[in-house]
Amino acid sequence: MKGILIKRYALFFLLIAVFFSSECIVDARVFGSFYVDYFLLEFVLYFVFLSPILIFKSEKVTVTYASILFGLSVLIMGANLILDYSSSDVFSITYVVFIETVTNVFSFNFINFWDILLILGYITFYVLFMVFVYRRINYKKEYIASAQAIGAVVGLFLISLSFCIRGIEYNRIETLNTIEVLDGMNGRQIVTYTSENLKRSALKKYGLLNLYFGEIDALVNTNLEAAETIINDDEKASDNNYSGSIQGYNVLEIMIETGVPFTICENLTPNLYKITTEGINMPRAYSKNKTNVSEYIGIVGSTPSPISSAGYDTSNYSLAGMLNDLGYTTSYFHNNYASFYGRQNVVEKAGFENTTFFTGDKWGATGYFDGNYPLDSDFVTENIESMIPNDGNPFYTYWTTLSTHGPYNTGKYNMEYFKGTNYLDTGLSYYNYMLTCEMDGSWVNPLIDYTGEDARSVIAQVRNFECEMMNFDISLGLLLDRLEATNQLDNTLIIMYGDHDIYYESNGCAPLKNYIYNTEDPYYAEQYNTILAMYNPTLNNLYYNNTNKHTFDYFVSAYVIVPTVLDILGIDYEKAHYVGNSIFNTTSDFDNVFYSHELDILFIDTICTFDLETIAYQKEDYDEEYIKEFLSAAAEMITKIKAFNVIYSEGLVVE
Repeated sequence: MKGILIKRYALFFLLIAVFFSSECIVDARVFGSFYVDYFLLEFVLYFVFLSPILIFKSEKVTVTYASILFGLSVLIMGANLILDYSSSDVFSITYVVFIETVTNVFSFNFINFWDILLILGYITFYVLFMVFVYRRINYKKEYIASAQAIGAVVGLFLISLSFCIRGIEYNRIETLNTIEVLDGMNGRQIVTYTSENLKRSALKKYGLLNLYFGEIDALVNTNLEAAETIINDDEKASDNNYSGSIQGYNVLEIMIETGVPFTICENLTPNLYKITTEGINMPRAYSKNKTNVSEYIGIVGSTPSPISSAGYDTSNYSLAGMLNDLGYTTSYFHNNYASFYGRQNVVEKAGFENTTFFTGDKWGATGYFDGNYPLDSDFVTENIESMIPNDGNPFYTYWTTLSTHGPYNTGKYNMEYFKGTNYLDTGLSYYNYMLTCEMDGSWVNPLIDYTGEDARSVIAQVRNFECEMMNFDISLGLLLDRLEATNQLDNTLIIMYGDHDIYYESNGCAPLKNYIYNTEDPYYAEQYNTILAMYNPTLNNLYYNNTNKHTFDYFVSAYVIVPTVLDILGIDYEKAHYVGNSIFNTTSDFDNVFYSHELDILFIDTICTFDLETIAYQKEDYDEEYIKEFLSAAAEMITKIKAFNVIYSEGLVVE
């Protein structure tokens, strides 16, 4: 009897150690802390999952069950280490729906070599342990029944004790809660709400297992009341001096892949420079989301988290849907495959009448997601007439670019193109002209003074990235030329925005933003600065005459795009149907606090929180009133995000 109990207990305590140590590693990596705040709430879940090891009768079932739990534990640890290393993200079970997309874009550049060794070490130790225990420890068969009875009693006792302790911990969570938006919730509801909307906070406070069970609980037990504030709120947005100022105008909206401000240069990107200096530039625009999320925000004004490839019927309040009703021709373009992120379904259900995707085979010849993307200039040249139609009807065209997607030092086909093809009429190749501008100071490479061991690689990556942005600028010039040739430039609103920061890494280097901003801190909000600008001659003049400037200086994000466009086109809309506010109804930085669906943090460029109570970053030491105002605005934002998640997940109709 002693032998079989030793085996079971050895396996039980081994997996306790695996669960605990793997979670400590994740906590240390993500937060620099030892373990979760509510230690017992997480730890007793280990007992719940591992107690069946003491209860099962069959040795084969026991070993199989234990091995599955071990594999899941190491897999979860590995997923979190990879995401933290590559994008400072925390793994969510909702990411499983993107498994196909992940396999398409996966690169070993996303993995830290030491993390691989760590995972291999866990696996090796487990295998050796199992071999030793199950080969060296013997027992007599006649003692099996009595040993299993003892194991079952101990296992059931541990499960019962665990649920009692969890009940006590839930009461403690409810009692100690100081976050206003969570008032009135019991402990379990607080854990579920936090897991769904503030996963970094849930990880730090309650642990990995509670985070994932909280996510499952949120999926299974949806609170429909959360959506009522949006569905039942028919308050119209307020008019302002710009409302209806360009009524009936065309709309050309461009989301620039990795559109970040340091790429803008009068010589290298003259068209982008023109838009941002003569239009309304928003230098305090920020974004940290996956590309498809930022895209959806720019089209609909809100987004689910995550976006299902099946799509959602948002035609009642999406920009495409509302403009369809006014007789616009609505068209979506992207030089990527239609299946990527399920975009075909997603954008059609968002209201677009026409869709155009990349259909060639260039990627198949040179590698998939290796930097050899279909050039933006080629895509625009091929589709220019349908992107800027000239049939007498107003149009809304949306284009998601691709050339500037990372990696930035592995796409040999495009790199050779930039080094061998003249840039406009300069007489120099893209690459040589970029170097000329770098040397004469007209363009500043943000890493030119970096001297680390990997300096040669990271500086080269920034240079290649700039060449890709130069190619986008040629595309923009083609679109502007087409608008002028068809006499539509004066009656077209152009919107451009970046989807996210320059996060990509290659050749074993860290993400480029880490070098540019000299930080690995995911809460350092300034690293998420992106391009956002609007351009139309009539609007430009009106804004300049009213403000004597071409910049809008409050904090904004892509959430402001849809309500702003509806506002200046003179289209009535319900304010509650959109996460952000029109920039022309914005009077404070806190009017458009940004929620990152990728990191589950809330911030403006000066201050950041991940749990509505802890200030994870502040640009300077702000007084209590400033912090209180920010946290209040952040709580209001997370309430909106929660409401929209319910609307999307339940397929509710917003009229």
